[in-house]
Amino acid sequence: MKPLAILALIFMILISCDDSTKNAEDGKSSYGASSTTTNLEFNITMLNQTKTTFTGKKIGTETIFEQEFVKYEAKSNSSTDEIYFKPYPVGNSSTITFGGLKTNTDIEITPHEPVTVELYPTINKETAYTGDFDVKLPGMSTKSTVTLSGTYKLVSDNDSVETSMGTVHGLNHYTGSGTVTGNDLPVYLKNIPLTAEVWYSPELGAAIKYRVPELGIGGDITGTLDFDTEVAEGYASVRKIGIINENNHSFELNTYEAFGKFDADKNTHAKMLLEIRYIDEEKAKTAAAPGYPSTNIEFGVPNGYFPSTLTESSVSIFHPEENGKGYKFFIGYVDQASKNSTINPVSYHIKVSADTDITPDMRVTARIYYKRMSETE
Repeated sequence: MKPLAILALIFMILISCDDSTKNAEDGKSSYGASSTTTNLEFNITMLNQTKTTFTGKKIGTETIFEQEFVKYEAKSNSSTDEIYFKPYPVGNSSTITFGGLKTNTDIEITPHEPVTVELYPTINKETAYTGDFDVKLPGMSTKSTVTLSGTYKLVSDNDSVETSMGTVHGLNHYTGSGTVTGNDLPVYLKNIPLTAEVWYSPELGAAIKYRVPELGIGGDITGTLDFDTEVAEGYASVRKIGIINENNHSFELNTYEAFGKFDADKNTHAKMLLEIRYIDEEKAKTAAAPGYPSTNIEFGVPNGYFPSTLTESSVSIFHPEENGKGYKFFIGYVDQASKNSTINPVSYHIKVSADTDITPDMRVTARIYYKRMSETE
């Protein structure tokens, strides 16, 4: 976590817009932007060149500089980072403000005053920035004050980039450059001009990828999980994007995940939508639909399942920014209740599992819209 990477990290982890519930009740709307309940999963290449999976989510608020900032947790199996920023969600705001970062591995970045980033500058307009930070980084024996000086700009508002989820289109592409100066700097920051790139998805409301080439660090999103606690009176929606590959053979979205209990009314139809796209660019345009026995797909409840089929489509429901690119999308939709279930309430789920020695890597997207039972029902 280096000072010059702050802008990249802000875009990568934090940007979100609060329109995720728009038209969710029809069961067939786009995936939608991130919300206050979104959990992001992303791969990060660290300074030592190891790759680590982080999950990120809002865990509260913190008063800094006499202002209230969101406390955002980014957690791996070896570290926990807390990042402070506002507003959250960004919504219609044209700026985002960074208030600091600290980790349980003795890394800390604290600006002398909040850092405000303009999100929608004129394309190719250079925006200059100079600011002081108190930092403790790998290779530094004590906390020290450093100065970050540089510029950033929006170079395209319709770019594409290769990611762990395949090629993603319709992105804002930002670049930045600068230097870090100060006493007690580790050798990897001394007198080295640094650059950063960030690709941001307006559709998802989050950055898809970032990198700082000179340091060999970077990252991209590999999945999201979101709980819209109430999208209409008495109804809720859960949604998820994930990857099936050699390291991860299955995907599951389950209403139980949202509140940690069975809360779905068995007598009211749940609308369950699944969409699969191959990650490889050529296979995404030419390969046939995944099918049994190499791939197993299930829409169901704890004690049963609903019959379903995949339909090939040239149009994505969840990711409309990909339409017209020549991709095939494989869509499954179930609108069913579990009236014969012996329990009530129930949970609804969508599961996909694959033999990845046979089936190409897949991006899987799903949503379940369902009626929640109240505590008194």
